[in-house]
Amino acid sequence: MHKDRLCKDTHELITVRMWVCSKEGYRSKKNIERIDRVHGPRGQIREGCQAAMKINFDKKKMLWVVTEFENHHCHKLLSGKHSQFLRSHRCVDDCDIAQVQSLGSVGVKTSQVMDHLLDQSGSYSAVGHTRKDLQNRLDTILRYIGDVMSFDTTYRTNSYNRPLVIFVGVNNNTKTTVFGFGLLVDEIVNTYT
Repeated sequence: MHKDRLCKDTHELITVRMWVCSKEGYRSKKNIERIDRVHGPRGQIREGCQAAMKINFDKKKMLWVVTEFENHHCHKLLSGKHSQFLRSHRCVDDCDIAQVQSLGSVGVKTSQVMDHLLDQSGSYSAVGHTRKDLQNRLDTILRYIGDVMSFDTTYRTNSYNRPLVIFVGVNNNTKTTVFGFGLLVDEIVNTYT
């Protein structure tokens, strides 16, 4: 099941919510019959399943009420051992990200960290995500970080008694990187530009 439709009132509060089967509906024909397709079409996932649940918020009783419920699926359901691969069951939590970042800071690769998480949990279903999910979450975090650069002038602490300028940043592995440095002749504005 996944979230499908919702309705809001004039105060932007959700009043109607609907969940449908992940195999609900059919793929759009325009996506199947594209002439300019670079890759072959993906396998069909959606099969027109009608299983759904709709709830409405009753403002008088201040309760959510199930108004529609269709339990019949037109396909076989996954067994319990495969349910961890459903999109709704896969999530990378903050604890796992913290472990990846702390182990990554000492040179452990993401794939090795995933093996470590599997050893800790005992199985993929207990971990709750795949290697690809973990890598995608890390990529998203790095996109938010962006480029970071620090400009530091250490005041006359070298043997030449000149200001030392250091350009320091963070690379895509969140490691500190020195981009460059230099000794300045003086401290006027034109020297810095």
